[in-house]
Amino acid sequence: MTKLLFLSLTLSLSAFSQYYKTLPKGARTLVYRNINTANIKSSYNHSNTKSPYTFQVEATGELLQDIEIPEIQLAISEMNQYIPSDQFSLGTYKVSGSADVQAEVFGVGYGITNKVTAYVGIPLFDARVKMKYSRPKGNTYSALAEALEESTTDNVAQGASSLIASSSKTFDFDATILQNILTNELDYEPLGDWNGSGMGDVELGILYNFYTANDYGLLFSTGAVAPTGRVDDPDILQDFGFGDGQWDMFLEFGGSYHISAGLTFNSYMRYTYQFASEKELRRPISNEIKESNEKGIFNEKLGNKHLYHFDLDYSFNDWISFKSGYEYEYIGTSKYDSAYGIENKYLAYNSDSSTHTLNLGLTLSTITLFQKQKFVLPASIELKTSQMFSGTNNPDVDRYELEFRMFF
Repeated sequence: MTKLLFLSLTLSLSAFSQYYKTLPKGARTLVYRNINTANIKSSYNHSNTKSPYTFQVEATGELLQDIEIPEIQLAISEMNQYIPSDQFSLGTYKVSGSADVQAEVFGVGYGITNKVTAYVGIPLFDARVKMKYSRPKGNTYSALAEALEESTTDNVAQGASSLIASSSKTFDFDATILQNILTNELDYEPLGDWNGSGMGDVELGILYNFYTANDYGLLFSTGAVAPTGRVDDPDILQDFGFGDGQWDMFLEFGGSYHISAGLTFNSYMRYTYQFASEKELRRPISNEIKESNEKGIFNEKLGNKHLYHFDLDYSFNDWISFKSGYEYEYIGTSKYDSAYGIENKYLAYNSDSSTHTLNLGLTLSTITLFQKQKFVLPASIELKTSQMFSGTNNPDVDRYELEFRMFF
């Protein structure tokens, strides 16, 4: 299962269906957002193909000949006298994983002027990863023993045949051996279910509504994301971080256009620059194999983010509206600098990612009714679903959100 699972939690503090509007001077808003993911079982690879979080390998003698476990070496050395390593197997094992993530975001905004709003958003995560071990195919001891017995009358070979046959009863490649390899040979924590909770990266920003006309408006925002969330532990294969471990700075620009009564088009784009930071990482063996038994200190510069969002918002009346939209995010290739030469390139390989997501939302709001002095409390509740339909090098994540906003 991939080490990289993350949830985009860009926090918009726009108070209305029009993207460009900000809070009135002295006004405040409190935001609570609850986000749940569908069970995450697959990801999009570098060729935009969806694949499950599954690792399967056949433990042939050729594959296991360098593993320093006495029982394995005994079986291999005996069999190698009569059969090439690639012709016998200790079995096929399969490890599959899935994840569930829940996030709660608490935000507060304040109207510095009628056109400038400041905000902060604090995400809290609760995550569960489940690992499942299975054995699709057993070892080939019995078949090899029969082949040896039938192919020769040599007493030593006949003895080897008996040894191989008895090995199927006394030694096998199972979950215990797999854990032995991971913990003793590769120095990882045992593979199994994982649970974690804690704060994610905190976002702070300023919104500036710099232009407003009768039928459209424009907004610029900027801010930073602080590295307050836990990062991946290089010694745990099945965990994932709630943050990426370095400061980010973002610039965002967008606006709204009133197409007709009740119908509004919103669009914005955000650019995020991710600053470099030093991290302890596993030293990869190749472009494809990032797991190893050695670690090192790397200067990691994660790729910059490009986010584009479009949506149509239709208000049925003063208190209910429906929104549908599309979102595209691209994260550039990461860069690594260390004393390990080619391993910097191994880590950077296929580190870029992209996602294409469709959004649907239903909002119940009393803001317009409050402005018309027909309701005592300005607030809103939004139900939203985000369905990813394409991507590269990214978990296949569908999100379901409930958001509550109160203004005072």
